[in-house]
Amino acid sequence: MPTIHIAGDSTAAEKDENKRPETGWGEKISAYFSPEIQINN
Repeated sequence: MPTIHIAGDSTAAEKDENKRPETGWGEKISAYFSPEIQINN
């Protein structure tokens, strides 16, 4: 399975529920790829 590895700072991080509505772009990027692409954040 093709995998995209994200290496970044806090702007890419997956945020805890208690931090909402703050989200990192790494949480949402999978919406732009087909399900066959795995995102490793």
